[in-house]
Amino acid sequence: MIAKRFVQACVAIGLLALALAGGCTSYGPCSHTYRDALVHVTAVVDSATSAGVDSVFITSVSVNGDSLPLFFVASGGNHESGVALSADTLRCRVPCAFGSSSPGRWQVSLLARGYPLQSVAFEARYGKSHGGCPSYSDNGTSVVFHLSRIRP
Repeated sequence: MIAKRFVQACVAIGLLALALAGGCTSYGPCSHTYRDALVHVTAVVDSATSAGVDSVFITSVSVNGDSLPLFFVASGGNHESGVALSADTLRCRVPCAFGSSSPGRWQVSLLARGYPLQSVAFEARYGKSHGGCPSYSDNGTSVVFHLSRIRP
């Protein structure tokens, strides 16, 4: 009985010391979670007419100048929506959401029926970040892509 209480006291003291030393306010694992996709494409519109485009194909992405594999872009921390990865393109059925852990300056190459390949740049950041133990990021960036048509 005394040995059991001694072990329980040692475990309690050890947990308290660990929490105080690390500044951790929880007793679980310290991890970072993404509560939202990073990029939310809310609309794709024709630059001249403002007509909506219902679907675009993303052929390449770079973040802060570094190429990002499309399979990684398709991931939204289980918050992705409206996207489908097929071979070397990522189809976005508007609205769509994707990306989770790569904030910064995004450069996206887009194709849509009746539009030439074009590049769109934007800043993608989480609107809310909570540090500590555990930590999280939430409220991704909403973007509208403007496309220019092929001229006859």
